[in-house]
Amino acid sequence: LILAVPIAIVAGLSQSAKSGAVIKGGAILESISRVETVLLDKTGTLTHGGPALSSVCSAPGITVDEVIAIAASVDQYSPHVVARAIVEHAKKNNLAISPCSDISELPGVQISGSINGEKVTVGQLTVDRPDWLTFAEPLMVAVTRNDQLVGVIGLKDPIRPESKAIIAALRSAGVKRIALVTGDRDETAQEVAAALGITEVFSQTTAAGKLKITTDAMASTTGTVVVVGDGINDAPALAAAHVGVAMGARGASAASEAADVIIVDDAIDRLIRAIQISKRARRKALQAAGIGMSLSLVIMATG
Repeated sequence: LILAVPIAIVAGLSQSAKSGAVIKGGAILESISRVETVLLDKTGTLTHGGPALSSVCSAPGITVDEVIAIAASVDQYSPHVVARAIVEHAKKNNLAISPCSDISELPGVQISGSINGEKVTVGQLTVDRPDWLTFAEPLMVAVTRNDQLVGVIGLKDPIRPESKAIIAALRSAGVKRIALVTGDRDETAQEVAAALGITEVFSQTTAAGKLKITTDAMASTTGTVVVVGDGINDAPALAAAHVGVAMGARGASAASEAADVIIVDDAIDRLIRAIQISKRARRKALQAAGIGMSLSLVIMATG
């Protein structure tokens, strides 16, 4: 009776770690087994998180290379996967990346800085589409200089091939509510959600917005709320949730530090395995405790 429950919990933690999901403690394992709500980030979680530049349009009088170069100059200070893709593209094409000052970032929304006295902002496209913008990619990053739109960078971030099966597996595991929570544009978010069969979507959310969505979900359910993400803008929600799950293979270190579970491989299907293991470990622990208590009662009765 004394050893049964700890052994079941430790075995569950060990099996989960071997499966690629590091769970930080027995209480977290038990909490995962009662999951009812899962809030999923998009970029790097349901998608590969490795977007690549596919299209670039520039305003009249400005070259495409100049747009990419000034965007990369600011983005080099951001840990976001989209920013890293732009920087890597600039380096690959030998474009000049300038040092910046006065860096200010709103995680998941935009980052700004000063280059030779000019303010440059790289982030979501929030203004009306100009006439010279001829494409409509799933991810579109606006580049402004001194508050004037100078270019738009289009990127593609393909959905992970296993993501649709993961959503179905979560429902089979007893998850009652699955929502997509992302900082991306509504069009992009809805497109991904429709492809995966997710009906509840929160788009263009900031770190504070994700935190509020998480706390609201926790207040409206008696089960466990799990938040899955990989970016620095996910960290507050990961820390506040009943269980925060970080995609640690390529995600921000802040997300991993705030999370209760770390997926060490770049594969979200490890989350399903962790849920299955936690449910089995909890079931075994309860069975062992029940058997132990029954045997104790029998011995006391016959003694």
